[in-house]
Amino acid sequence: MRRLLAVILVSAALVCTAVADKRGPSTPEERQRALYIIHELEQQPMSPKLAEQREWVFQWLQDVPDVKVYICTGIIGPLLEEPKSDARNAITLQHLLASAAYQMENPDEKNMVTVYTAGAEGMLRAYEHVLKEQPNYKSPFLEDLRAKQSTGKLQAYVKDGIDACRKNAKYMKPPSALNN
Repeated sequence: MRRLLAVILVSAALVCTAVADKRGPSTPEERQRALYIIHELEQQPMSPKLAEQREWVFQWLQDVPDVKVYICTGIIGPLLEEPKSDARNAITLQHLLASAAYQMENPDEKNMVTVYTAGAEGMLRAYEHVLKEQPNYKSPFLEDLRAKQSTGKLQAYVKDGIDACRKNAKYMKPPSALNN
């Protein structure tokens, strides 16, 4: 009987903990803060002054149930294959953040090609700012993406990437995959 009681108490504690860990939708204040941080990070993607805010918004995106973005390696896979660097990490994160910002600023938008194209454009804006700080940093993938953008082919590229992610679910990863 004691053993059964112990199992019940432990189970109840685990259920209570799981329920307590689930949070509700984001608040307007949180979304406003997140948007401010995301736009600041686009302008200063590598700023050490924004490290705490970067961590907050990244964790917030993982926690809130109403702003959902994923990493589609069908779109940014080539960037993830480039050598690891602080610049690459900041630019990769900005793709995720810019997609989230677009969703928050356009809550009725359901077309994922539009959302992820906005993410790619935000990533390219962050890349421009990285190049100002680190002119020697060059990403073959991002240079190619810039060329696609300038010739009007960015949205078609994003659509093909999303199609690849939809066909093979392993290419679509949650934000926490950036930690790997």
